[in-house]
Amino acid sequence: MKRRAFLSLLGAVTVSGCSGWHLRGMNETRALPFKRLAVDETIAEPALVQRLLDQLTQLGVAVDSTVDWRLRLGETRWHVSRTAYTLTGDTAAEALSLKQPFEVWYNGTLVLRDEAVVYRDHRIDTNALAAAETERRDLQDAMRREAVNQILRQLSYLKP
Repeated sequence: MKRRAFLSLLGAVTVSGCSGWHLRGMNETRALPFKRLAVDETIAEPALVQRLLDQLTQLGVAVDSTVDWRLRLGETRWHVSRTAYTLTGDTAAEALSLKQPFEVWYNGTLVLRDEAVVYRDHRIDTNALAAAETERRDLQDAMRREAVNQILRQLSYLKP
């Protein structure tokens, strides 16, 4: 009886301890080296652009088209690959990837060219397709958030 209770407690501690694991500093955004930034986003995904603009506002950066620092977002690219199938041929899992190229310019000179890349795996419950679709949308939103964090992290290392 005591052994069963100990194993149950050990399992609960193990699961709860792993659920929020991340590298130290990965979710922290350093201060940006500028207070005003121009953002060119004509071909980027609108949901990702809006998330970026919201984050810039929260960091105290004004978006202005007439400043020296300019962030140019390229075309947002999503790719979905089926990674597992059910016996009936339906998709059981898929790999999602998001790639967001960007460039940073200062006074007309290219300072940085990079790409935010996020990968996720999505398992699909074929018995609950509506729930699986909601889960996929939530996963894509989290991927957008991670891509924005990667862009902001790169911007924070620029020197004025």
